[in-house]
Amino acid sequence: MIRSPENLRYFSTISSVNQTTYLLHYLVFSVQPEIGLKIKLQNAPQRPFNGVTHMFIVTFGRLSYAPIPEWLDSDKSYELSGIREMARELLELVVDGPDIDNVYAAYHDEEEIDEGEMEKQLLGDA
Repeated sequence: MIRSPENLRYFSTISSVNQTTYLLHYLVFSVQPEIGLKIKLQNAPQRPFNGVTHMFIVTFGRLSYAPIPEWLDSDKSYELSGIREMARELLELVVDGPDIDNVYAAYHDEEEIDEGEMEKQLLGDA
């Protein structure tokens, strides 16, 4: 890490995202019944949390469906791919039905979208 300080920035960011996603997933799914995350986000106070639902959808949509950057080393790529399922489960609590297809399509070109592939990814088989 001392030899390449630019990697330290990515290391700490990816580790923070991983830990934060894991913590949020644990907090939401560890209680029965599950916390109504969508309702919590929609009823957040407007002043300090203006646009929190939009930010949540963009962030967790990107974690769930955006391609992992090729310039990351294999360990960090693996770490990011490991949180995809948790991020997808959290996203599905907030985004309903066909809107999830729009989130998926935002990170994939129209000509490269294969319906079968999209279904596999949405079902978590990929």
